[in-house]
Amino acid sequence: MNIRHILSGLVFPLVLGLSLCAQSRPELIKSIDRITTEGQLSEWLMYYYLHPRPDLVVSATQFMSTQGGLQKASAEMPFCVFLANVFAANAAKVETWFGELRTGAENQKSALALVLWMAGTSGSQDLLKSLSREGPAGFQKYVNELVADDHRPDFLHDEIKDPGFLDALWASFFASGDERYVKRIISALPLVQEKSDIERMLIGGAARWSLASNAYQHPKVMQICEAQLKELPAEQRSALAEVVQSARERQK
Repeated sequence: MNIRHILSGLVFPLVLGLSLCAQSRPELIKSIDRITTEGQLSEWLMYYYLHPRPDLVVSATQFMSTQGGLQKASAEMPFCVFLANVFAANAAKVETWFGELRTGAENQKSALALVLWMAGTSGSQDLLKSLSREGPAGFQKYVNELVADDHRPDFLHDEIKDPGFLDALWASFFASGDERYVKRIISALPLVQEKSDIERMLIGGAARWSLASNAYQHPKVMQICEAQLKELPAEQRSALAEVVQSARERQK
């Protein structure tokens, strides 16, 4: 599977068609037992690392499926990256989630297959193989390609080749709170200066925009950016300094 062809979005979670919230609103999901609105889904996705609710995995996926989000490659991929992180962190629950999600629409089952492949938990390969014997021929072919592909994406080390890769990094951060994903996005900022390579310049521009937006919304992202300002070589600080300044101005 060519991961480059899948990563085609532009800054998670806008690719999901969700509105951006200036701050977390945990009350939206605190007392619910399933996700039924876009506001709940947005809170669950964007601030999962602050108040994780793995029990909402099934309803979030079903909501995405019924709302048509999983039919768009630009939205499916970052959502699946997010779920893969949650699956990997909750390996004991994967088989239960699999049992509840495998009976949904084909777009839901395709997403489930992709999540299992990327999560790489101890039992996910066997679950993936069981899916390869279900559904129409096209679906079986897709799942069998995943089963045969042992080159899972490594978002902490693979080259950032397009703006969609940034969606995967943000999805991974929102799911885990791991600052390494934000640092990787910061590392893409210098690309905005590569005027002779439009694609790389677009990656740098998307990194700058998404960092400023998320530093405004997420105090932890701002803290990571501010810490990196003190650690980066002087020649690499200017782009990040602009990001921090932009986010601070929005906060006023």
